[in-house]
Amino acid sequence: MYIERWEEALSDAYAKQLSTEELNSVADLGVKSPHYQKLLSVQAAVGQEMRQTGKPIVEDLVAAAFKNAIADAP
Repeated sequence: MYIERWEEALSDAYAKQLSTEELNSVADLGVKSPHYQKLLSVQAAVGQEMRQTGKPIVEDLVAAAFKNAIADAP
């Protein structure tokens, strides 16, 4: 559940920075893609986006973990 939400948010963040063609090229060719340098150049923007969109996902995960830990406590 959390992984799927995280991956969707990450995918959306990259899609805001790179076109489908660019993303497919990097996925297919890796460092040999002509778009690889652009991928590297947008890492900061993707990271910033994930700090915002990922925060609620992490908070939900941590809250669920604490709830489970407390429920299992003697």
